[in-house]
Amino acid sequence: MKRLIIFLALNFGLFFTGFSQEYIREDIIKLTEISKDKKYGYTQKKPIKTGKVSKGYHFLNALRGPDGEKVSYQRKGSCCDFESEAAALGTGFLDIYIVWYEGGQPVTLYINNYEYEDLKCPTGFTFITSDAIKTDETSPD
Repeated sequence: MKRLIIFLALNFGLFFTGFSQEYIREDIIKLTEISKDKKYGYTQKKPIKTGKVSKGYHFLNALRGPDGEKVSYQRKGSCCDFESEAAALGTGFLDIYIVWYEGGQPVTLYINNYEYEDLKCPTGFTFITSDAIKTDETSPD
């Protein structure tokens, strides 16, 4: 019985956490700040915690280069198992993405799609705003 209560509490909390993130558009999460932690997203120990696979894509769609350049990304696989009560079998994996923009060097970002924390933009990137989305004629890939 205790396990059932814990399971329900975790899933109930994740359900509501999943809806706490604001969106600029249905496929672009609203970001409001750039992380002060230069390792945020760039290392396995400090992944971006989106809480859901679709939110990982919506997060990446919000990123822009330092001068507002459109960002491209490609998933390279998974790595780095870790214990997580949010994962079906108690073990989660980080998703690895290569992210780049025209004129910039490709970088590797690590995303945890099992756990959630307030999302920030990694250093070296900026993010699209509501005002910019009205003039952005390209849609994310």
